[in-house]
Amino acid sequence: MKTYYTILKLSTNTIVGDSLSIGLLVCRGNKYWLKVSEHKKNIAKKLLGDKENSVDFVIKQLSTYLKQLNSETQKSNLFTFESFITEDYINYLNVYANGILQFSKASALNDDFDDLKFSKLYSLLIEKNIGGKNEVFQDIKSISLLEQNVQDRLISKVRNRIHTEITIDNSVLKSIYFNYEMDCLGLNGSFVGAKSLSLDHTVQTLEKNVSHYVTLIALLSQKYDKNLNNNKFFLIADEPLYKTPAHKFWEEMKDVSTFKLISSEEVEQVAEIVDKTDARKFLQENY
Repeated sequence: MKTYYTILKLSTNTIVGDSLSIGLLVCRGNKYWLKVSEHKKNIAKKLLGDKENSVDFVIKQLSTYLKQLNSETQKSNLFTFESFITEDYINYLNVYANGILQFSKASALNDDFDDLKFSKLYSLLIEKNIGGKNEVFQDIKSISLLEQNVQDRLISKVRNRIHTEITIDNSVLKSIYFNYEMDCLGLNGSFVGAKSLSLDHTVQTLEKNVSHYVTLIALLSQKYDKNLNNNKFFLIADEPLYKTPAHKFWEEMKDVSTFKLISSEEVEQVAEIVDKTDARKFLQENY
């Protein structure tokens, strides 16, 4: 069974061809491994200017797609299928992908491959330990529980009724100065919406994300003349390790009145509110 890898790069200057390697994708048959360095990604985002908001969206789309492929493989393990992402396809992306996210040529690996070997290869090619500590990675496995719960217990239940996996930008709110991704958003008398947030980021990044969420809620309520107190907004975040900066941040979010903090195990209550209030889509069809 062939195994090959490609290095993910963010194009920081297309004119002169500058890019920064941020992650590693390995394909073996129809199984996929992906890791993206949070540290290097944030460095690249600082160089991208007004394009930085597109980075997380593009990487999330790739991560979601690969997780879906891995999930389909597990469901169909009685049969053998050709790889969805072939060596030729990666080499095609290497030549023709001209957006923010780029791919190196596919490189073959002759050895058997597993999770441990992936970690070693990642450390060798992308990022070794810095300052004696492991960097925080955006890892398919580490965020799968949060995202899987949101997908299975919330989005799958409300997809046909309200907006799901939506990006709010200035085409929706002219006064907004950033793009913001939400898991779901609906309206009927008042708003109901939810935003999932992995706490595997720096506190500064988390605070910025929540600040944007609060601002977005206020701007939506102002535009559609809705009382903030009547809205039902949720922040979905699973409790992190105790006595960490992320846990302190998580505790502080309990006191924010603009939204309710819930875990990914509790997201069905959002779907229940959508059903109870008969919330609906309210934006143009392409949303």
